[in-house]
Amino acid sequence: MSKTSAIVRLKREETGAGAANLQERLLNALNNGDEVVMLDASEVTDLDGAALQVLVAAKKSVLGRGQEIRIVDPSPYVSKVLALTRLDRDFGL
Repeated sequence: MSKTSAIVRLKREETGAGAANLQERLLNALNNGDEVVMLDASEVTDLDGAALQVLVAAKKSVLGRGQEIRIVDPSPYVSKVLALTRLDRDFGL
């Protein structure tokens, strides 16, 4: 049986000013009941600490709930940031 999934497309710039919007989009996808939420990070050119905090908090919130969050198709910038922060494995990279 396949898992239900949703895709959340990250904006080109996911920074402090938009962190609340990112959090809202993630919560909507998670509360929709999908088992896998895939974050399309292909267009991201800027990702700051506030956005990373939202991603980590969302990842922690699904532990034990039968849901998972993955980053798919990361831009080179996102790949580099996640590798430097050692979050790459946490998000399926």
